[in-house]
Amino acid sequence: MAVKGSFKDIAFVELLEMMHTSQKTGRIEVSHENRWAMVIFREGTVWHVEPRGFKGASPEEVVFELIRMTEGNFVFQRVQVLPMLERTVHLSTESLIMEGTKRLDDQAAITSEVGGELSQVVKLLPGAEAKVRYVPQKVKQVVQLIDNTRNVAQIIQMSGLETEEITAIIKELTEKEVIEIVAIDPNAPPQEVPNVASGHVEVTPAAPPPAPAAPPPPAPVQQAPPAPVFTPPPAPAPVFTPPPVAAAPPPAAGPAPTLVIGGMQVLRFKPGAEAKVRFVPQKVKRVLAAIDGTRSMPEVVQISELDSEGTTQIINDLIAQGILELVNG
Repeated sequence: MAVKGSFKDIAFVELLEMMHTSQKTGRIEVSHENRWAMVIFREGTVWHVEPRGFKGASPEEVVFELIRMTEGNFVFQRVQVLPMLERTVHLSTESLIMEGTKRLDDQAAITSEVGGELSQVVKLLPGAEAKVRYVPQKVKQVVQLIDNTRNVAQIIQMSGLETEEITAIIKELTEKEVIEIVAIDPNAPPQEVPNVASGHVEVTPAAPPPAPAAPPPPAPVQQAPPAPVFTPPPAPAPVFTPPPVAAAPPPAAGPAPTLVIGGMQVLRFKPGAEAKVRFVPQKVKRVLAAIDGTRSMPEVVQISELDSEGTTQIINDLIAQGILELVNG
């Protein structure tokens, strides 16, 4: 049974602690605005992460981003995790919790020292050029990142400095009126963009905004394409050849089974499937990783991110080999 909730009621780091303490196996799906992530646990260990909308972040960084989130919804389901699923998160759950908590504490310290929120924009004040002409290399490194559009969190991350160092530098630049930290104003006109190079700041006027383009003509109304029909080829070549069990005559060849995807049918593993798929190609692994005993055929096709025809052929082969079966959910 799925368990649903919101980060307003329980933080993601608390979910990690509960999964680790109870040694549960399953998955947590998190969604907020244009971000989505699925975190798979095996006996309380964070095993694998599938993110969308996190701009190429590593699996561990995605977990840290989830810990920082204060808004969003989650769904937990107990599912089967096959042994062949590759582990992509190599830090232990305890290490993820400790590092994520430390980053939350650092964020609170920076907010307290510097003032304002990490989402606010850092801008150079007039006369900043004369004040940063001769500064240490680390201060110069921070000043060069300020372009009047980046927020505090982005500058902290891009600087690569320790929390204490970057906090002290931003605080000093603020006190000396070199920079200011302001809230984002979407209606504000374009301002001068600083061009920091060779240890000094050259203020270059920003280009004027382009004239509004004429509205495009309305697009012709097109009929939606018909839904794809998952029909396997008449006689697919078998991908998996299990070792012979006995000298019994082989089963008579027949047409490949046809997948029925109507109703609430779902894909499930048959007993003994693990021994038959211990060594399989990467594409087959991606299909197997998407099967948890609760998903239908279209859901497996979507999550595997392979082409529909290729996924259909793989599933047909797995059914023909006695590895998968279609049952009513």
